Amino acid sequence: MTMTEQQQNPPRSTPPGEASEASVVDRASGKNYVQVFGRMAAILDVLAASPRPLGLTEISRRSGTTKASAHRLLSTLAVHNYVEPGAQSGTYQLGLRLFQLGSVVQSRLDLRTRARPVMERLADETEETVFLSILRDSTALCIERIDGKHVQVLALQVGTTLPLHSGGGPRVLLAGLSDQQIDDFLQQELEPITRFTEIDPQEIWATIERIRSTGYAISEEDVTIGVAAIGAPIHGVDGSVIGTLSLAGITQRLTRSRIPLLIDQVVNAAAEISALMGYEKGETSSR
Repeated sequence: MTMTEQQQNPPRSTPPGEASEASVVDRASGKNYVQVFGRMAAILDVLAASPRPLGLTEISRRSGTTKASAHRLLSTLAVHNYVEPGAQSGTYQLGLRLFQLGSVVQSRLDLRTRARPVMERLADETEETVFLSILRDSTALCIERIDGKHVQVLALQVGTTLPLHSGGGPRVLLAGLSDQQIDDFLQQELEPITRFTEIDPQEIWATIERIRSTGYAISEEDVTIGVAAIGAPIHGVDGSVIGTLSLAGITQRLTRSRIPLLIDQVVNAAAEISALMGYEKGETSSR
């Protein structure tokens, strides 16, 4: 651009109290950073930090977005109940949807916190590795693990997942779903992890019925060759399955003569955690 063109078309100045939209992007780097979500996050952070609802100008100034951009983002967030109007016209505050999401996160944190002492005791008594998993999409997500004394190299680590048709814990989560959800899950092509992994829908349904009837699942070498596992459900206050407690060890240790005792220990530990989560035996959720 020539000097004459610059004089004829001077750059638009940013109004007082407003920051350039680019300033938000400057706060983060990386090719995977999505600008619009960064701006939304900035707006939500501003509302979360304020003890009172805020107007558009104040939200724009504090979040570093233009008023036009802030208005568009607030309108979108309001449609999805992430923000809602304040008592005073033209103001905004955090919406109910964030409370709902926060409650989900809090329940997961509560589950892990309350389960850990029980898990530690079970691992100490059995000397086997104990896992705590929850449902995430169509997988079992491990959120806690207490290593036993004998086998520490097992497939499921904290933060990793297993498909619901494989393993003692994941099968318990699968059995806790509604029949329709299970049918939907079984519509996909299931991949075996080992040659012992069940992938036939009829066989899986038979396993689900056994789990629902007995209250536990047994897995033998369908995740790792030479390793067996026992899983039991953890119930929430409404009776729904909110997680699973499982124990795993090498098949030479999880012998047929020892398994009945281990089943009792796992089931009792899962029941103890369920009670800590507010579940009273006899409460059931409809499938």
